[in-house]
Amino acid sequence: MYPDNRATFRVVAPDAQKVRVRIGPGFDMQKGPDNVWEVTTTPLVIGFHYYTLQIDGAVVADPSTMTCSDRDGRTAASRSPIRTGDYYAAKDVPHGRVSQQW
Repeated sequence: MYPDNRATFRVVAPDAQKVRVRIGPGFDMQKGPDNVWEVTTTPLVIGFHYYTLQIDGAVVADPSTMTCSDRDGRTAASRSPIRTGDYYAAKDVPHGRVSQQW
């Protein structure tokens, strides 16, 4: 992660023809001479992000990242660093009512 919240993703996929990281708007990766695909994103919003890799059309989790899943089936996760001390602090915001009805 860079100071401006860009992130670099790398994946080894020597036989792939096209690799894309699906985070934010999505980013096409470029294959290097060492068969490593790489891309640096535009700045990401601070916080937790789900992402997947798309390798020749197949959507897969990043094998080098601890995974968890969301309701849309995205399984790899990344967290942009928190640069302010109050990001997770309780804030004085309007609170609603939570209820469950059967």
